[in-house]
Amino acid sequence: MIITNPEKCLELSKQIYSYDRVLSTPAFKKLLNESFSPDSYLFFHEEDEILPLVAKGDICHFYGGDLPFNEFNRVPNSKKILSKCFEFCENHNLSLKLTSIVNDPVSLLSDSRLAYDVPYNQLWLRKNIKEFDIENFLLSFKSKKRDKLKKALALSHKFDILEVNSNNERLDFLNNTYESINNIFENRGLVSCWKNNKNLYRKVNEYFWDNFKTINRVFTNKTTNQMEASYTLVFNDNEIFLAFSNCYNFNIEYFQYFIYLDILKTSAFHAKNKDIELNAGRGNFSYKSRMGFTPVPMYALVNAPDWSPKNNNDISESERVTLYGRDFGYNLS
Repeated sequence: MIITNPEKCLELSKQIYSYDRVLSTPAFKKLLNESFSPDSYLFFHEEDEILPLVAKGDICHFYGGDLPFNEFNRVPNSKKILSKCFEFCENHNLSLKLTSIVNDPVSLLSDSRLAYDVPYNQLWLRKNIKEFDIENFLLSFKSKKRDKLKKALALSHKFDILEVNSNNERLDFLNNTYESINNIFENRGLVSCWKNNKNLYRKVNEYFWDNFKTINRVFTNKTTNQMEASYTLVFNDNEIFLAFSNCYNFNIEYFQYFIYLDILKTSAFHAKNKDIELNAGRGNFSYKSRMGFTPVPMYALVNAPDWSPKNNNDISESERVTLYGRDFGYNLS
C-alpha cells in the first residue's frame, strides 16, 4: 500500500529511524522534513518493510527531502516495494533522487533499472577514536609527511582556540560561521549548501545543542583577531559526529592539518574509554584519508534528468573497486 497521510507517515517514521547516529533519529528527520515542506507523502508499505518518500515538484526524495544532512537512509530489502515505487513514479511522471543509502540496493534492481544505481560519495570514519595518540600518529608517517604535520602543530602559537558555551556566544557563533562559510565558498566560485538554508542551519545547530553533548571550537588569529576556522563535534553513545569543519583562510600553510589534528585530539579526549567512532561525514576532502579516516561505501538511486553521475576523486579507481566490490549500474548500462 501507499500511505499519503502526513500524520500517519510521521508515526511510521518513528518505527523506521534509529538513534544509532546523530543524523538518523526520528526527531532530526522530522526537523528536516518540516523544513523541506514536501508537496506530498509516499510511504510504500508492505508487511514490515517501509520505503519512506516525499515528493516536491516532480522529484521524489527520502523523507527529510533534498536538504543538507539527510543522511543514513535505507532501502528495504524488498524487490516488490522498489518495483511498486518505480512503477508509481513512472506512471505519475516523478523522478527519483534517493541518496545517502547505507545498504547496497543493486541486487534489488531489475536489469532495466540498473542505471538508477549511480556513484555517491563515501562516508569517512575513524574507528576507536579513544586510541588516538598524537605521538604515535606522527611516528606512523615517513619523515617528509611527519615534518609537515609537525609544522602544522607549530601553528598553535598563532591561534587562540576557544569553545563556545553560553547562549549569547552560540548566537554569535551561528551568525559568524554562517556568513564565513558562505563567503569562503563564494570566494572559490562555489555555493555553500547552506546558502539558501539559513533557518535550517540555525535549527540544526540548536537541535544538536538541545539533544546532545556538543563542542564548538573557534580558531582566532592572535594577530588580526579574525576567526580563521571552526568546527562542531556532536556526541552520542555510538559516534562523535563532525557536523561542521570549516577553514576560512586557505593562505595559511598546513592550517587544515592543524585543524584536523585538533579535531582528533579533542575527540580522543572526550571519547574517554568508549569504543566509539569519529564520523567525518561525506565531505569531498582528500586529506581525510591522510588523517587516518577510512571510507565506507554509500549508495544512491537516481533517475532525475538533471543529475550528472560522476565518481568521487577522493579515492582511486582501484580503491573504489575494492571498497564497493563492483561497478555502478550506471556505468554498465
